[in-house]
Amino acid sequence: MKFLPERWLPDAERFKDDQKSVFQPFSFGPRNCLGNLAYHEMRSVISSILLEFDISLVDNADNWLDQKNYKLWEKKPLFVRLTPAS
Repeated sequence: MKFLPERWLPDAERFKDDQKSVFQPFSFGPRNCLGNLAYHEMRSVISSILLEFDISLVDNADNWLDQKNYKLWEKKPLFVRLTPAS
């Protein structure tokens, strides 16, 4: 197997019988959607942050649990302090 990028060009006569639909790197398995791939990447980043830092609320944080709820939540910003985990 060789790396031949010209096989994806529309006028490549040598590769006219190749089944280009076979190559679908994001269409197999649990990460077949780029949205799911981004979701798993986000979980990986958040878990690494949680492992590296201790998280605490700042002193002047409003009561974050008192939120207005209509059809969507109107959430106030949540201010936290990150300190390196010991």
